[in-house]
Amino acid sequence: MFAYSGWNASVYIGSEIKEPRRNIPLSLILGTGVVVVLYFLLNLLFIYALPANEMEGVIAIGGVAIGELFSPRLESMFSLLVAFALFSSISAFMILGPRVYYAMASSGHFSNLLPG
Repeated sequence: MFAYSGWNASVYIGSEIKEPRRNIPLSLILGTGVVVVLYFLLNLLFIYALPANEMEGVIAIGGVAIGELFSPRLESMFSLLVAFALFSSISAFMILGPRVYYAMASSGHFSNLLPG
């Protein structure tokens, strides 16, 4: 889920962005491009660090690759860094996601759901 979500989060705060007609498409294109390049480079790193047979069945491939390339001590540190990144993205989703419903309610899209 976290691998591909978030690329469209700039749309959630579109009402607060200066020059949204220019900056929202730019952020979507640049954000997607940066993610594609980063994932490509990470996969190259994994392929360089480990033979395919050693990747089989490994869940934390990033930590194992860092451990092989540098040191086993860095493997744990990298795994903690990945966990921190995942937790911070959950926090961002919890803050940004409800803004869509707030904007819809402010525009009157939910008025027909209210009693009375």
